[in-house]
Amino acid sequence: MPSGTRFSVSLINLDRSPDRLARAASLLDGAGITWSRLPAADGNHLEPDEKNAIDGTAFARKMGRAWRPGEAGCTFSHIRALRGFLASGDTHTLILEDDFTIPEGPSLASRIEAVLGAADQWDFLKAYTFRKYAFVPRHDLGDAGRIVRPLNRITKSLGHFVNRKGAEAILAAFTKFDEPLDWFLDQPWRFNVKYRALRPNLIEEAPQLASTIGYAARDVANFPFYRRGGALAHRFGMAARRTFNNLTAA
Repeated sequence: MPSGTRFSVSLINLDRSPDRLARAASLLDGAGITWSRLPAADGNHLEPDEKNAIDGTAFARKMGRAWRPGEAGCTFSHIRALRGFLASGDTHTLILEDDFTIPEGPSLASRIEAVLGAADQWDFLKAYTFRKYAFVPRHDLGDAGRIVRPLNRITKSLGHFVNRKGAEAILAAFTKFDEPLDWFLDQPWRFNVKYRALRPNLIEEAPQLASTIGYAARDVANFPFYRRGGALAHRFGMAARRTFNNLTAA
């Protein structure tokens, strides 16, 4: 780890999910990782400033459906994590959701060490990507994989590394909840930082775990097609911006 690096790991976990906490804690402890629990935001019981930041009208226009409490909870959990990180003296952090698992291969600790050893290569680094994607290789980490620049949508927010510059840029860009967190994060032109991904994934999703954040708490069916023009325009607009960014970003 480079001199002067202060690294932390935050695990997002709902108070009502002790079994998920125990499972994730066992994985991290077994891998020799020091971590701290971050109580997740409950989308049905948000703080007043978080409720005021929800723009349901804009969300419906962008996504073609109503927002889910679980999506709001996920978003504000990560916003809290970034704010807590900046309030600390840490220089880099890894933010994890509690439904991850550790794949076979080089140890988690050694891969994290390699990522931190190449900290000049990234400001925000996805530890997990859900979609297959094209990429530009940026830095070889040997057995730990490689750091790449994604060229298309990667989605999901299971885990990511971020430094202080990246956290500050993301928080400055976040003014309201009007789309899911992974959609928001997957717009690197809004942050103007080194936005990277790690291949292969540092962590994987544990699909056997049922969601505990309330995705089924409200009707989230897509609107009829004639009410989804704004969502299609938003989707195509993001694709165009992403293409331009991919062609011009460092």
